[in-house]
Amino acid sequence: MAPPPGNTPGARPRLDALAPSAHWTASDHALAFLIDTLRVGGYAVGDRLPTLHELAAEMNLSHVVVRDALDVLAEEGIVEIRRGRLGGTYVVTHSGFPRCLQQLYRDQDVSDIPSLIDVRAIIETEVVLRAAAVVGPAELARLHDLLGQMEKAQGRAPEFTELTVRLHLLMAIMVGNPMLTNILRDVINRIAAAGLSAAPTMPTTAQIKRGYALYCSLVEAVETADRATIRMLVDEHMHLIADIYHLRWQSPSDLPAGVGAIAPARDETHRGRKAPGSS
Repeated sequence: MAPPPGNTPGARPRLDALAPSAHWTASDHALAFLIDTLRVGGYAVGDRLPTLHELAAEMNLSHVVVRDALDVLAEEGIVEIRRGRLGGTYVVTHSGFPRCLQQLYRDQDVSDIPSLIDVRAIIETEVVLRAAAVVGPAELARLHDLLGQMEKAQGRAPEFTELTVRLHLLMAIMVGNPMLTNILRDVINRIAAAGLSAAPTMPTTAQIKRGYALYCSLVEAVETADRATIRMLVDEHMHLIADIYHLRWQSPSDLPAGVGAIAPARDETHRGRKAPGSS
């Protein structure tokens, strides 16, 4: 399979693969770029990031702006900035991004989540279907590596959640369509930021277990290019996201014309129940 535009076999995904929104400030651009770098650049915990000079040149921003963005990540414990002969910026964790994303999506609140899940269902389905059509051995190896990390992280909800984001962004980058990647990234980030606008919500142990099984099946469906199963599993993923935020979601294809897909859930058991006010 030919590599997606801007990527070469064996190389880290391009750091500009996920371009920030044009309306952001310079500081927002720098923070978004660094989050994307950590998510899809292949940096493991303990790895050293490019130097301040290299990052500033890559982003075409001033050293001061980039340093301020690195300080935000350091305050959240995502990176550690070391001084001296062996100094530099080192990755500490891949968790904690939602708090940083709140600075980029200040206008989002929890009331936006229903509409965002609807949009994500459409985009995610298209991304996974396209990924299944172009995936090769190297990409499958990376997907399986992420599954292995997810299995080990099942007892750590923030880390597990971030690994699921990385898996989806990896699939989007495989497709080689930067606009599609940007839209998916934007929707995922907005849901995370909106979720923190109220009481922070993390998946339960049961939801993580359900999610891990779902992702194993999804990677298998991508590997076999099973389009029907992919559509079913993406729908299931939307149900899971809705459950985490105490919503009930139905696939639009299953609804009568004019009926919304999202409704508030009455209790912890959401799927298969009728919307409030229905008979």
